[in-house]
Amino acid sequence: MMRPKGSRIASEGVAAARGVTMNFFMEAGAYKTDFCKIEERVRQSDCLVVGGAHRAVGLRRGENYGSRVTVVCLRSELAFAKQIAFSNGVMVVENDALSLLLFRNYSAGDSFYLNLDEIENPIIWTHGKEMKKIVKKCDALVVCGNECAAGLRYDEKTMEAPAVIYKSFDVGFSRRLAKESKVKVVESASFAKSLMERCALNSEIPSLLFCMAVQVYKDLPRYNKSRTKLYLCQDAVKV
Repeated sequence: MMRPKGSRIASEGVAAARGVTMNFFMEAGAYKTDFCKIEERVRQSDCLVVGGAHRAVGLRRGENYGSRVTVVCLRSELAFAKQIAFSNGVMVVENDALSLLLFRNYSAGDSFYLNLDEIENPIIWTHGKEMKKIVKKCDALVVCGNECAAGLRYDEKTMEAPAVIYKSFDVGFSRRLAKESKVKVVESASFAKSLMERCALNSEIPSLLFCMAVQVYKDLPRYNKSRTKLYLCQDAVKV
């Protein structure tokens, strides 16, 4: 079977590796895949999220916030995609949970609410006692269905605005920790996604999210509107 046109790569070493990988899949009669398109999209990616030997999803930084899915690869395309990523300096991240989440819910071209600067941050992906300690410090846990969860902490005396101290894509695990720690869980898809993509861990939320924060804090016992700067948003939301 002939290789598709336009598959030539400048580097001889890369070309050799790419040729072996492509010929393997084509001779095996796997999926009828446009390997040239996969190569192009992997090259456009800032990172390739790999789930063991099962799948790979490419991500590229968004123009403003978050990221964009560039390519979704199946098992038969995985080795080829990884080879192209390694050859072109694209970061490869082994994260089965994230790759599965992306694979099930997103297609190439879709926007995703993850700040790529935090893709390897262990706080987002680690399960264990240390996570329970962090959730205990949260005033509220803002969740988006079964997609993501972000924890907020606010000290009126020392902070200008609430800070995001917890992030997770395992919402079930996060809900359980919140229940055990008696932390309020707030359902807000737009707010949760905004916190995930616009706010770095342990950083205060930007003023454009104050209105959403007021909606969360107005129902908390320790929220005092006469002292907090969030009260400046009272004209935008009816507290």
